[in-house]
Amino acid sequence: MKKQYTDLKPEEVDYIVIKNTDAGPFFEDVFFLIFAKEQSWQIPFSGSGEFLRRVKTFPHVNMENFIKSMTCTENRLFVLYRGLDQPVLSEGRVEELRVRLDAFLMSQFSVPAAERIEIVEKLFAKYSQEGREYHNLEHLLNCLWELDRLEDTIVNKDRLELAIWYHDYVYSPKSYGNEKKSAEAMLNDLSKYPGRIDLQDVKALIVADAKNEDLSYDQQVFLDIDHSALGQGVFEYQAYQQSVYEEYRLVPSWVFKFKRKAVLTRLLARGVFHTSVFRAKYQEQAVENIKRELSHWSFRFLPVLFS
Repeated sequence: MKKQYTDLKPEEVDYIVIKNTDAGPFFEDVFFLIFAKEQSWQIPFSGSGEFLRRVKTFPHVNMENFIKSMTCTENRLFVLYRGLDQPVLSEGRVEELRVRLDAFLMSQFSVPAAERIEIVEKLFAKYSQEGREYHNLEHLLNCLWELDRLEDTIVNKDRLELAIWYHDYVYSPKSYGNEKKSAEAMLNDLSKYPGRIDLQDVKALIVADAKNEDLSYDQQVFLDIDHSALGQGVFEYQAYQQSVYEEYRLVPSWVFKFKRKAVLTRLLARGVFHTSVFRAKYQEQAVENIKRELSHWSFRFLPVLFS
């Protein structure tokens, strides 16, 4: 007997996605996409009241994405839930991130409590800036999740974690110096305190350039973690893709297209991931995702979702 979507338990659901279209206001333009273990549903938002009330009781639902979807009039996907094991940026997980960063700084540096709180709040304010559709707290959450799952005993996880926290501290779509400025911000925040981590090693991770053929193993792992979004499933990749486009709205579309295409083409030619661990997990899906994105550009200035 087929299960009703209104009866689904959190552990039975793989994904909950909101799909916005530009069909409104006279036609249904917002839908819930629900993917369970053996079934899937597409539900018009107008008929989803009972399910929405149930979803709000699920652990770790990204309600910020839900709010964004309610004001969106374009073709766009918003991921609300990824099952029990994969992260989305719920309110609870934002608080978990705060606690984690504070504990990490306390364990690695001799920073007075008041100054540690100031560092944490300043970092969270940076990643929560308006316009950060992708390089935000959810990106940090996903990177840390990849780090926590990494079973590689060769890498220095403390250095990698500090690099993750600061790697997009400064982010402007129009700037070429984001990585260097982010590393400088880390040095400014932490170099005055005695610590267990060599900050110059962390700086080398943050400014690592994927085009460089002489990368250390730690740099390769760091870049693979940062690029792990490229190897996610189709819906997640499309949501990531659209978020990146949103960040670059103020950049002329022909400039964005030219640079984005160059980056993606280079990744395909080189191999998307540097390390065998990430190649095994994500390479095949990443190649499929990138080729699909590039194929849309043969006909349109920007890719169109849901085709």
